[in-house]
Amino acid sequence: MFRIPEQDQQRIVEVSRQLCSRGQLGQTREYIQHGHTTVYTHVHHVARIALWLNRRLGVKADRDRLIRSALLHDYFLYDWHDRNHRHPRPHGFRHPRVAMETAHAHYGLHDREKDAILGHMFPLTPPPRHREGWLVTAADKLSTFQELSAWWRKKVRSASAGGRARIRRKHSLPSSASQSDQS
Repeated sequence: MFRIPEQDQQRIVEVSRQLCSRGQLGQTREYIQHGHTTVYTHVHHVARIALWLNRRLGVKADRDRLIRSALLHDYFLYDWHDRNHRHPRPHGFRHPRVAMETAHAHYGLHDREKDAILGHMFPLTPPPRHREGWLVTAADKLSTFQELSAWWRKKVRSASAGGRARIRRKHSLPSSASQSDQS
């Protein structure tokens, strides 16, 4: 649906490789973001959609800052579903600052990249001030909708086929919750 030119796709891959080699972007493959989508896959979806929106709407945002912002917007490096982890809560309000600070410490960020990361959860956070931030914000919402829709469809198909649909695959429910589900 969000087709971008090959040179844009190649640039996402190049920037992603640079970020993986210099920091911990590759570690985000271990964390689930939405449904069954990893953070790593999600941020790549966001980069692709942001570039598509940039071209489609004629916004003329800086391509490399847009890609870096998209790839680092969820660079918080923890499993936000883990209730035992001491990450800042509520996650939706707090993770943009954690992601920005972690990304800045590992890579150094331009002000527009900081703004895009901090503002991507608008309206839960203050709005972005620059076009890169607005594109990442919109792309993040579109990507999240796509990912959750796919997960929900798969969950419904599994349940209708007689299987018991599970919400999370990484963590099992606490024993009291699983017992109440069976009654």
